[in-house]
Amino acid sequence: MKEKLLTPLGIIALFISLSEAVAGVVAIQTDGHIQLILTLFVVFFPLHVSILFFYILWHRPIVFYHPKEFEGNTTIEAFSEAMQRRFRKVDKWVENTEKAIRNVEDDELRVESLVNELVKSHSVTLDTTPISGNGGEIINIPYDEFESIGLFLRYVWHRVDNLPVHSYGREWVLANAENRKLYNQIGSRFARKHRGTNWDERTLEEVGIKPGMTLQVRRPNVV
Repeated sequence: MKEKLLTPLGIIALFISLSEAVAGVVAIQTDGHIQLILTLFVVFFPLHVSILFFYILWHRPIVFYHPKEFEGNTTIEAFSEAMQRRFRKVDKWVENTEKAIRNVEDDELRVESLVNELVKSHSVTLDTTPISGNGGEIINIPYDEFESIGLFLRYVWHRVDNLPVHSYGREWVLANAENRKLYNQIGSRFARKHRGTNWDERTLEEVGIKPGMTLQVRRPNVV
């Protein structure tokens, strides 16, 4: 016949049962503040014990078991070491899982960075906030989308509200955000005056606009 063991769990259960029984009996036979205090004790004492129980169960579960609960008369030292190995494996698994998650997050950041670099290397960033204020925008424009600087300027003109027609160089101008260089020698007015044509057919590269640049739309007289 298997020997009955008084385990730590059994001791805890016995202690709670006796405490609740005694407090309950005394509470019935009293009144006033004493009865209220005992009633609160009966209600909240098991709750506190439960919280403490689960805390110990998570951090030190080996203290709840009796070595003789396992066959072979396992020693306390061997049982403790076995339990510790088990939880070291769990901790290692958690550590590896967290590391894998961090690696995935790092990979996502690297992919996002590569995508941003790829987009930047094939586009021009247009910033209309210098001329439009809070109503402006910052957008990426595919570099090869426009065959000429004339088409590019027409696109920018459509993106900004309240700009007069054929007003580039007079009402607004493009500027390199990095060095504040103004692109004064482009557009239809410049083409008519210096190239004898009504349309500036030069490419973006010919006028010095390259992929990855940030262009600001601003007033000509604002540095």
